[in-house]
Amino acid sequence: MSGQQRQTKRIAVFTDWIDSYWHKSLISGISDYGSENNIDVITLVGGNLENPIGHEMQKNLLFNFTAAENMDGILVFTPAIGRFSDQNEIAKFLNSFEGIPKVSIATEIEGIPSILVDNRSGMREMMNHLIQVHGFRRIFMIRGPVGIPDADIRFAVYKEMLDAHGIRFDPDLVMESHFGLAEGFDVLNQIFEKDSLSFDALIAANDDMAIGIIEKFKEKGYDIPLDIPVLGFDDIDMARLITPHLTTVRQSFYRQGYTAARLLHNQILGREVPLVTLQNSQLIVRESCGCLPALSYTSPDRKEKGTRQKYADLYTEEKEDWIKDMLKLESEVEPQFQKEFRTWVKDICESLNDSITDDDPKLVLLKLKAIINYFENEEFDVNFLNKVVSILYSRILSALTEEEEKERIESLFRRIWLFLNDAILSSSIFHSSVLLGVKTVLSDIERSLDPILPIEDQKNVLQSFLPRLNIRKFYLCLYKDPKAPLEKSVLIFDMDEVNKKASREEIVFPTMQILPSDRFPYSPYNLVVESLFFGDGQIGFLVIDLGYWKGRITDTLRTSLSNSIKRTLFMDDIQQYNQNLENQVRKRTQELESTNIKLKDALETLKKAQDELIQSEKMAALGNMVAGMAHEINTPIGISMTAASHLETETKELNKLISANKLKKSDLEKYIEKSMEAAQMVMSNLRRAAELIRSLKNISVDQSNEQMRTFNVREYIGDILNSLRPRLKRTLHRININCPDDLKITSYPGLFSQILTNLILNSLIHGFDKIEKGEITIDLELAEDFFLFTYADNGKGIDGRIIKRIFEPFFTTKRNKGGTGLGLHLVYTIVTQRLSGVIKCDSRKNEGARFSMIFPLLNNKHMKLPPEENKRIE
Repeated sequence: MSGQQRQTKRIAVFTDWIDSYWHKSLISGISDYGSENNIDVITLVGGNLENPIGHEMQKNLLFNFTAAENMDGILVFTPAIGRFSDQNEIAKFLNSFEGIPKVSIATEIEGIPSILVDNRSGMREMMNHLIQVHGFRRIFMIRGPVGIPDADIRFAVYKEMLDAHGIRFDPDLVMESHFGLAEGFDVLNQIFEKDSLSFDALIAANDDMAIGIIEKFKEKGYDIPLDIPVLGFDDIDMARLITPHLTTVRQSFYRQGYTAARLLHNQILGREVPLVTLQNSQLIVRESCGCLPALSYTSPDRKEKGTRQKYADLYTEEKEDWIKDMLKLESEVEPQFQKEFRTWVKDICESLNDSITDDDPKLVLLKLKAIINYFENEEFDVNFLNKVVSILYSRILSALTEEEEKERIESLFRRIWLFLNDAILSSSIFHSSVLLGVKTVLSDIERSLDPILPIEDQKNVLQSFLPRLNIRKFYLCLYKDPKAPLEKSVLIFDMDEVNKKASREEIVFPTMQILPSDRFPYSPYNLVVESLFFGDGQIGFLVIDLGYWKGRITDTLRTSLSNSIKRTLFMDDIQQYNQNLENQVRKRTQELESTNIKLKDALETLKKAQDELIQSEKMAALGNMVAGMAHEINTPIGISMTAASHLETETKELNKLISANKLKKSDLEKYIEKSMEAAQMVMSNLRRAAELIRSLKNISVDQSNEQMRTFNVREYIGDILNSLRPRLKRTLHRININCPDDLKITSYPGLFSQILTNLILNSLIHGFDKIEKGEITIDLELAEDFFLFTYADNGKGIDGRIIKRIFEPFFTTKRNKGGTGLGLHLVYTIVTQRLSGVIKCDSRKNEGARFSMIFPLLNNKHMKLPPEENKRIE
């Protein structure tokens, strides 16, 4: 749908993931701005640029869904997609989207408006708090990775504040680490290995690391904060749930997303926006730094009004001060709920006054219950209500002087706290049960999609389970041609929350359009696009309209569907490949029949074995050998025929001279000389032809019949090399054979021929690719009743990542150049199954390959190799 056809603006969000607190909060702010201003939001989960895990870069294709004709602007979660890229690389990537307004979130990119958080203000507050409030001077800092702007700024402020307070910077109190929970575990282990805890407090550059450190401290028996205070940065969800609650610095990610969307909208409307917009960060003090919860607020000095003090007078006099104290907790509430929080504070204060005045706890309890119910469908921590009530309790009790009145108030507050704890626990259990239910449904989907199912059955699975996830809209699209994914896609399945009925109609549409134009939900919408891929192959994509907090659902569905669809498509490819291979074998069989009638028996054997894939490949290789040998035999036969024809001509000329009675002695001597030359030429070339035919006969009969017999190994190798002459004579490669001349064994010469032929061809095709002069060494020897066979070349070697797979059927690195991946599998099968032996390959890249084989001389499948011989292979 083009920009001219769309009546609403549409923006793309570039991100790597959507399930962390940071991602969810940003997308929530963007989505809310979009809803308020009639803007459609499409979040493209395109992964990280330059991801070292190669197949993960397949996600990057989603970013290419963005063009000026289908998007009005781009919001970029820059540190997320640019985790493995520097700022220049990110800038180059973003500038490739010409003509589209852009805003960078959390990282400043030259020439692109950026929304940044002022890490300095929050970090200064944290350092002042530790130094001035707690008196700490030896503060250990686990900084983030060098080169990450946020990490560098936080560390710079740490050093700046030490200097401002006259504290010498100690490099031994600093350690670098990547952001992450596991990194927190690792860092603490390093600290314990390095030194005892010779510091007062520990700051981690983000909350994930801090939480990992706290959990590791607990495992080692330390108490936080009594033994060591720990602080973080970011104020993620877990910061409020971990025990003790984490003191940290809050960045308002929701406000960042909301402001970023507003900046982008202004750009789209042609308005000027600043290149850099800063938002303050704020210290959030909780228990992990050693501070106690907000339970004791002291009221200003007051004159006593008598032994009994009327609560009504106290409420009238102190109400505004109470509300101001409670509003200090506003920073602990998510920005999208702060307006409601101000109203709740006043309502709680008034309802508490009514409960105390009327001696009826239900009035305030109902109000608190209504607030908790407001969050019934939200993943949000409502423990802030306990702090609000604590402030009121502290202010009221500190002002009252009459013991009887205090006891009545304390009794009321005990009921309030019991109710709150019970209600909060119930809310937590409810959300946990909802989450457990979602996990159960996702497990059911994964289990149902695990077998190899036809696409239609996969649609049935989705239709059965998706309604249980409360997904509003769900679309499944496959690329029409995975090699050209950006051209056309096919919508094969879609479902909406209204009728819970899936559409099975398959619609082809331009991929860049994201969905067929008639399938977009009513604006403004908030869609998430996840890539379907497997390994290095593209499959398609999911488009889901469900809500920013359910990111894990999209990722799990993406993984399950990618695996399931790929398995189905792979089986279809295998069936097609088998069919093509059968057709190819049939064609080769016909060519062999027409090439040489003498191979009719061998060709009949090939026809009978066409149903077995490995046998088909073996006989196809035999056909190639025969065709090559036929060409080789033609040469000596042709020369012999030419010599014989010349002799016939000379004989006719001599006969004419005799008939005419003109024969001279010189004529006879000349005829005899030419006859001798012709005879020698005929005999020499016929002997060469006979030698080739003998080699061909030996090899072809052995490969066709696979009969056991006694044969001379060195002579037989000569026959094998003769059969490979058409391939070898075009190269400068050298073959060395280390084998006694009189070595004879009783075995299957045909199998021996297949092993050596496949190994030599493997060297020619793979090992000596783009190598003019290579060397092959073949070592053969007997060890009691066992035959030792070593084959080595000095070619390109085998990459360590694939060497474990070289004996797998169909595995090849030359698929696009005709490779079938059956050669080494055939060698492995012959050695281990037909000859009851073992085989091992040793190779390194650019250092050649070495195949070591050992097998009994007789084909006794119950005979086991002695341990010392096994060790020679291993």
